[in-house]
Amino acid sequence: RDAIAPTRRMAEHIGYVTIFPLLLTLLDPHEHEFELRCLMEIMRDRKQLWSNHGLRSLSAHDLFYRQANAPGDEPYWRGAIWMPINFLALRALKHYAAHPNAPAAIAKQAASLYAELRENLLNTCIG
Repeated sequence: RDAIAPTRRMAEHIGYVTIFPLLLTLLDPHEHEFELRCLMEIMRDRKQLWSNHGLRSLSAHDLFYRQANAPGDEPYWRGAIWMPINFLALRALKHYAAHPNAPAAIAKQAASLYAELRENLLNTCIG
């Protein structure tokens, strides 16, 4: 059997899956400045992933946002805030803020998001 080559496409739903290239620091900030800027804008958008408590797992505008997975099943991955993913976001933002090849605008945007997200998570966990 011949292997089918993967195709590159955008995810149908905006959520953690959308920002994984950023979360896993897979994007070189010099080569992918536009993509990083767009992903950070999605992260910071209150209508998408941003909340006062951390990044939502799914966009607040998605049809599945806070909808049960099945009757009687909680809406996991449909809006809840997952701390391990938010940790990855903090780690990635800190990485891009200090990256030697990062354009100044990307470094500044990442540093600002890092500070805000960190504050939101600390306020949520510690109070």
